[in-house]
Amino acid sequence: MKNITFIGAGNMARALIVGLISMGYLPEKITASNPSSEKLQAFQQSFGINVTSDNSEAARHADIVVLSVKPNVLKTVCEELTAVLLEKKPLIVSVAAGVTTDCLSRWLDPALHVVRAMPNTPAAVSAGATGL
Repeated sequence: MKNITFIGAGNMARALIVGLISMGYLPEKITASNPSSEKLQAFQQSFGINVTSDNSEAARHADIVVLSVKPNVLKTVCEELTAVLLEKKPLIVSVAAGVTTDCLSRWLDPALHVVRAMPNTPAAVSAGATGL
């Protein structure tokens, strides 16, 4: 089972995490990062996942990194994470609306594998649809 990290702990991350766990994914294989300690505490208590406020630490051991932050902060987050991501080269999945894979490759590094996904919140009950 791969280690999955969610950078950002908002509604979309919550829906995807709930869906993963309900399908049998082990909570200890999931990490979420967010600047809000209150959100992180809620995620940890609700799902039993790993949490941190340090994006780089969250991404360091990930096989898959889900960028689930607001589009207006995504560039800064990508630039912050590039060096760490280049160490292990995880699959990067962006769920940020309106941000192209070309932008992500420029903000990160062309050597990284980037996928853009458009899930919806019914993913929490395994009834969602995702466009890739």
